[in-house]
Amino acid sequence: MGNSGSSRGPSEFSGHGPRNAPLLYHTTHSENCILSPDKRIARRAESYCKGICFTNRPIAIGERVYLKFSEVSTSWSGVLRFGLTSRDPSTINGTTLPRYACPDLSNKPGNWAKALSERYGEPNNIVYFYVTRSGDVMFGINGEEKGVFFSGVSTTVPLWGIIDIYGNTIAVEILDCRQMMQTEGRYSSDLVPPFNNLNVTPPAQHSPQPIHAQQNHNQLVLRQQQQQHVLPPPQPARPAAPPPVRFHRDVRFTPLPFHTMSGKNVCLSSDRSLAFRPSDEYCNAYVFTSKPLRCGEKIVIQILGIDRTYVGGLAFGLTACDPSALTPSELPDDSDLLLDRPEYWVVNKDVCSLAELGDELSFTMSSEGEVYYGRNGRHIAVLMHVDKTLPLWAFFDVYGNTQKIKMLGLAGPTIPRPVRSESAGGSSRSSSSSGLTVALPRENSAPMLPPRNPILPPQRSTSASAEMSTPPHVEPRRPIRPPLSPEPLIPLSVAPAPPTPQQVADGVMDMPSHNPPPLPERSMSTDSSRDRTEDDDYNPNECTVCYENPVDSVLYKCGHMCMCYNCAYDVVNQQGSLCPICRQPIVDVVKIYRS
Repeated sequence: MGNSGSSRGPSEFSGHGPRNAPLLYHTTHSENCILSPDKRIARRAESYCKGICFTNRPIAIGERVYLKFSEVSTSWSGVLRFGLTSRDPSTINGTTLPRYACPDLSNKPGNWAKALSERYGEPNNIVYFYVTRSGDVMFGINGEEKGVFFSGVSTTVPLWGIIDIYGNTIAVEILDCRQMMQTEGRYSSDLVPPFNNLNVTPPAQHSPQPIHAQQNHNQLVLRQQQQQHVLPPPQPARPAAPPPVRFHRDVRFTPLPFHTMSGKNVCLSSDRSLAFRPSDEYCNAYVFTSKPLRCGEKIVIQILGIDRTYVGGLAFGLTACDPSALTPSELPDDSDLLLDRPEYWVVNKDVCSLAELGDELSFTMSSEGEVYYGRNGRHIAVLMHVDKTLPLWAFFDVYGNTQKIKMLGLAGPTIPRPVRSESAGGSSRSSSSSGLTVALPRENSAPMLPPRNPILPPQRSTSASAEMSTPPHVEPRRPIRPPLSPEPLIPLSVAPAPPTPQQVADGVMDMPSHNPPPLPERSMSTDSSRDRTEDDDYNPNECTVCYENPVDSVLYKCGHMCMCYNCAYDVVNQQGSLCPICRQPIVDVVKIYRS
C-alpha cells in the first residue's frame, strides 16, 4: 500500500538522521489551514473541515510525535484525526486535498489515519503517537500510554505524519519531542535526542563507533541533560486497593472463571476472574461463564472500574450457544443484535446503568426459568424469563461506564455468624427487605408452641388496613381470598385485611378471635411481576394487566404474549413502555387470532 516509486531508503527515516531536524508542519496543507511563522502551530481558519496538514520530514520508527490542543471549540462535533502517509507532501497540491482525512484520504493506498475519541479533545491535552516496526501505531494522552490506535502500516517506506484539524479542534501545536521526553522521564539509548543543541561533539557519522563507546557517549549526554533540567525521577503510582466484598462477605463462593472466548475489546486476568475494557473503547467487551448456569444457581460479580465519560452500563444475558463455537469477530458492538443470531439468546442492556465502585450484582435462575437480579444483597427485579430446558451460558458486556468487573463465583451457603439472643427462650427473629430470617431454638430445648390466644392489635377499619397492606394509589391485581374455616365466612365488605409481612415477622396478626387453620406456604417476592397469587385456578392465558380478558396480542421485539390487545395498546402508548416480563422496550403490538 506504500509509494513504491519513492527514492528514499529505509536508512534515511529509521536512523537518527531525520531526528536532527526539528519536527514541524510542512508547507503543504489544506486551504483552511494557517501556519504560524515558526511552523509549529497550525490553525483552521473557518468551517469544520479542510484542515489537513503534514509533518515536514518523515517520522522515524519509534519516534514520538507530540500534539497539543492549543485551541478548541464547542460548535461542532468530532475532534482531531491523525495518522501516517507514504506520499511525500512536496508532491501534493494542497488545493487537491480532500475535505476529510477519514475516510477520504485514508481510503487511498499509502495513507493510514483514524479519528481520536472526542473525550480526549480537551484544551491543553497532549496526545502523542508513534509507529512500531511491526506496523502498529501506538498513542497516549498526557503521558499515559493508551495502546494500539490502528495497525497495518507499511514500515518499509518513508512515513510522514498526517494531522487533520477537524471539528471542535481549532489549533494544534507540534511540541518538541526532546523536551517532552525529559518531562516524562523517558530516556533510552534508542531515542537519543539530536546533538545540535548539546555542547558535545558528536561522533562522525561515517566512522562507526564501538558499542561500549556509544553507550558511554549516551550516558554522557544523559548526564548533561539531567544537569540542565533537574527533574525528580517519576514515581510509579500505587494501584488503588480493590473495594472489599461487603454484602456477600459471609457467603462461600465456588470459583466460576470466565470462558477463554471473549469480545475483542476486553482483557482477562490470568485466573480469568477479572474482565477489563481499555479506556479508549466502550463496547464489544463480552465475557462468558465457563460453564452453563443451572436452575437455582446464583452468580455474583463486583464492579471494580467506572468510567463516567461514557453513557450506558453493563449488559447481561443468557445463551444456549456454546462460547467455544464463537469467535470474537462474530460478536456485534450492540448486544441487541445478538437476538438476530440463529441460536437462543436473551439479553438485557443497561442492567446497572448507574453503577458505583464496589457494587455487588447477583443473578439467579429459578426452577421456573425466572432470572432474578439483585444489587448489594437486595432483590431488585425479575430481569427475564428463559427456557430452563436448555443449557444456558451467562454472559456480560462490559459496556459504557462499566469498565472492570470481577467474578466472585457461584454463591453457596452462608457462613453462620453468632446471633445475639433477643428472648429467654433462645430464639431470635429479624426482618429485612429480602424476607424473613428465623433462628431455630437451641438444642435440648423444649419446642415452642404458638400461643392459643394471640395478642390482637387495636381494631382498624378495612380501608386503613388496605392502605397499609398495599402501596398508595395501586389497586391489588386480584382479590385475596379469606382463609378457609369450618365456621361461616365473614363477608368481604367487613373482613379484616390480610396480615402484612411486618405483622407476620412480629408475631402479630389482624385476625378474628377464632383459631383459623394454618395458611398454605407460598413463595414471597418483591418483584411487581409476581404480585399475583398462585391460585389453583390461575390461567396463563389471562392478561397480566387487567386479569379479565384473554391474551390476544404479541409484543415486538421480545415476542412475549402476556396482555390483551387493549391493555397492550395502552401500555405501548406510554413513554418508555417496557414488557412486563423481560423489561425490554416495546416497539409495537401485534394482535393475534386463535383458530
